[in-house]
Amino acid sequence: MTPLSGQSVVFAPQPRPLVDAAMLSRLKSAAEIAPLGRARLCLHRDHDDPVQEMIIVHTRRSWDRPHRHRRKSISIMVLEGRLRLPLFADDSQVITCLELGTMTSALPFMTRFSEGEWYACVPVTEPVVIYEALTGPFRKGEDFYPDWAPEEGPELAALLRRAAGL
Repeated sequence: MTPLSGQSVVFAPQPRPLVDAAMLSRLKSAAEIAPLGRARLCLHRDHDDPVQEMIIVHTRRSWDRPHRHRRKSISIMVLEGRLRLPLFADDSQVITCLELGTMTSALPFMTRFSEGEWYACVPVTEPVVIYEALTGPFRKGEDFYPDWAPEEGPELAALLRRAAGL
C-alpha cells in the first residue's frame, strides 16, 4: 500500500485489498493531522459498489455530526479502542447510547443499524479504529443531517459529549 500523503480518504489497491499493521499506522498518522481528526481507507472499488467497506480511524477530536442513511443499513465493528454511538429521536432526544469495544473487551464489539436511525460516532479512547460496512452505492447528499445538529465545532462537541455521557 502506498503512503497516505496527507489524505484523509484513500482507496485501497484492488482486487484484493489487504490491511496490515503498517497501513493502520499510516491511517492513524493521517487521522492525527486531518482537519476533522479522522481518516478512512475505502476497501471497495468505487462509489458504485453495492457494498461500501471501510477502515476508519477516529481521534478524540473527531466529532461525527449526527446523521442517518435512508434506504441503507450499516454495520460497525471496533478493531481498536472504545466507541460510543448515541442514537437520537427526530427531536434530538437521546434514545440510547451504545458502547462498543474490541472483541477481547467485556463490551459488545459490533452492531448493525437499520435505515433511518440518527446516530453519531463518539470516540472514548484515542485512537478508535473501526470497520464499517454499509449498502451502496455512495451518492453525495444521501446522508441526512438533522436541523438540530450543529456543524463541526465546539457546539457539536458539547452536544455529543452530553449525548455519549462523557
